[in-house]
Amino acid sequence: MKPREGTFNILGRKTPISWALAFIVVVLLSTNVYLAYSIRALSNDETNALGWSLLQARGNYEESINTLNAALDEGRLELGALKVLQSDMMQASRHLRIASIIDGKHREQWNTLRQASDSLAQASQQIMGKMASSGDTEIEIIFSQELYLEKISADLERMWKAFPEEMVLGSSPRIVYDEEQMTEAAMAAMEFDGSLNGLYEAFNIGRPFSIAFGEDYFWEDDA
Repeated sequence: MKPREGTFNILGRKTPISWALAFIVVVLLSTNVYLAYSIRALSNDETNALGWSLLQARGNYEESINTLNAALDEGRLELGALKVLQSDMMQASRHLRIASIIDGKHREQWNTLRQASDSLAQASQQIMGKMASSGDTEIEIIFSQELYLEKISADLERMWKAFPEEMVLGSSPRIVYDEEQMTEAAMAAMEFDGSLNGLYEAFNIGRPFSIAFGEDYFWEDDA
């Protein structure tokens, strides 16, 4: 026996087509809502991870600037201050690597800052090595060294501006970028190599291979 028009059989029971269509619509809507929620949750997780990484890197840069400025004010560079500077730049490099992976739109800018962080961490290591070889725990800063330390501090301040001032983390995370500031920071990072070359010369240290602290590999510096 054929079902009446407007119905069809489900497990031997006559079911109006309108009911079946309504059920299908409910299922589809529920599926879409779940997918939208999942996508939003994933996006929020990525934004929170990015924001946390940028906050950490920004803090590392702030402390590095303060460390250099304190040394300049005191007129001497202590071994402990260099260790702090190296650690901050190594940590900044790792956080910037995470940022470059998550934030594809600004990957180039974060990678440029990361390379500058690696270079300064290495310079700190080289100066500490020279101090260790001579048994010194601090260096009295001479005029040529002061010039380049001031230049490096100023470069770091320019790079620091890349980090968004407005970052909200949590259930509704939000990061507001200033594209002009990021461009300026990237330019400072690209010019940073010249400042470091001057620093190596002022401290009478030859520039060796460069170390990428954000990743476990080495590359040769062509500068």
